[in-house]
Amino acid sequence: MLRRLFLLGLLAVSLFALPTRTQAQSNLATPNVFRDVSQYHWAASWINQLYNEGVTGGCSTDPLKYCPDNTVSRAQMAVFLVRVIHGQNFTPPAATTIFGDVPASHWANRWINQLYTDGVTGGCSTSPLLFCPDTGVSRAQMAVFLLRAVNGKNYTPPASGNLFGDVPSNYWAHDWIGQFYSAGYTGGCTTSPLNFCPDMLLNRAQMAVFLLRAIHGTAYSPPAIQLMAPKINGCQILPQNNVWNTPVDGLPVHPLSNQWVNTLGRSANFHMHFSSGTYNNGPIGLPYNVVSGASVTKYNVNFQYYLQSDPGPYPIPSNPLIEWGSDSHVLVLDTDNCHLYELYEGAYANGQWSAGSGAVWDLSSNALRPNGWTSADAAGLPILPGLVRYDEVASGFIYHALRFSGRYANSYIWPARHLTSGTAGVLTSTPPFGARFRLKASYDISGFPPEMQVILQAMKTYGIILADTQTSDTPRWTVQGTPDSRWDQLIVHTMDVLTGGDFEAVDESSLMLDVNSGRTR
Repeated sequence: MLRRLFLLGLLAVSLFALPTRTQAQSNLATPNVFRDVSQYHWAASWINQLYNEGVTGGCSTDPLKYCPDNTVSRAQMAVFLVRVIHGQNFTPPAATTIFGDVPASHWANRWINQLYTDGVTGGCSTSPLLFCPDTGVSRAQMAVFLLRAVNGKNYTPPASGNLFGDVPSNYWAHDWIGQFYSAGYTGGCTTSPLNFCPDMLLNRAQMAVFLLRAIHGTAYSPPAIQLMAPKINGCQILPQNNVWNTPVDGLPVHPLSNQWVNTLGRSANFHMHFSSGTYNNGPIGLPYNVVSGASVTKYNVNFQYYLQSDPGPYPIPSNPLIEWGSDSHVLVLDTDNCHLYELYEGAYANGQWSAGSGAVWDLSSNALRPNGWTSADAAGLPILPGLVRYDEVASGFIYHALRFSGRYANSYIWPARHLTSGTAGVLTSTPPFGARFRLKASYDISGFPPEMQVILQAMKTYGIILADTQTSDTPRWTVQGTPDSRWDQLIVHTMDVLTGGDFEAVDESSLMLDVNSGRTR
């Protein structure tokens, strides 16, 4: 009978630091828990179920991460398989030296020796007898190991026909792989043509699927991930399928990526326009106001660009928080109807509000501005949905793209609606408003403070959208957020090392269903 398995972290110090909780068998959707596993990751539900069942504590605990793309070593696999054979509470005998490359002091010595005693492995070489504990496990080896662990050391798979195009009849694990497929553990690595990729190293995401199928049976499906969208005071900030809330980590690189990065500055540094404290006697970032519209005065604002501004009225509290500086943005979230009201160059005098432009956003809708219209920013986009907020970072997850400004912009593309230079629909070497960039997947974020890793992971998963230009003489990429006394300025400034070259533009045109809607496919 199969028993529960315990999945190890990649670091020896966390190998047995597993959470204690009651095994979850519910089919209800469960929240995503790992910071480095997007809620849209193909194996997210499997990985989270391992955690919910107490099978894994992840590869690190502060922050909680799973390392889904890391390979599984033979030493780690030994622990998995011994748990399958003997149960979760089994403790192997005292350490001794059997394999020449696994001394008694090795963290997995006892588990490797037990696997050998159980007859599941004969090592990676017999003369001398070696185990190769740090070598990655291939998909072919996994098929053999898991079938032996499940069916016993004397198990021999039945003869198999040629099922996979890349597993010829003379391949050493041909019959094992055939049985692995027939038993329902795998559908292969590709389906058209049907391939198994036998020599590909197994990663932790794939391991999650195999382990849960071994535990619960090959027909098992874990509970779905409870998809999350950003919220403020009970108001969801745009629909789940809105372009701002849609990941882009799997989209292709835009053909003009290199040119756009060069124009904005490949070596130009990033600047986080949010912090605690003040600069030039004002707060750093774009604040927002949360009100009950029924309890504040509503104003018919006098607009300079009235032909492209929503008439309102705008619920604005007395003494509202206003962006410090020339743009003087006023952002108001009305929790009565979950509408967002945004002003550019807002000013109050003699009992009346005036502004350069203004926009009202129904946060339950995917509607965009009329084509060619501005909003409270130059791109015709909402501001609040793209800001970095402290509460999100503290929660461990940001579920949306971030907004940024650059030194240049030309034209605009979906979902932006407005330009300040160039010709609509004509793309050049200068990026348009609405261009989306992402932090390259290869960029190592592990050395940053945990709070900043949350932001960096969002940059990888959801990206950053060019929404405005800046007047700075120094080329830089400015990511915008909200001022908050809880920001640690020193920690925020660790992000200054980012440069344009760490990013790539993505082609998100495939997400668009309707040019007049922010809804994605």
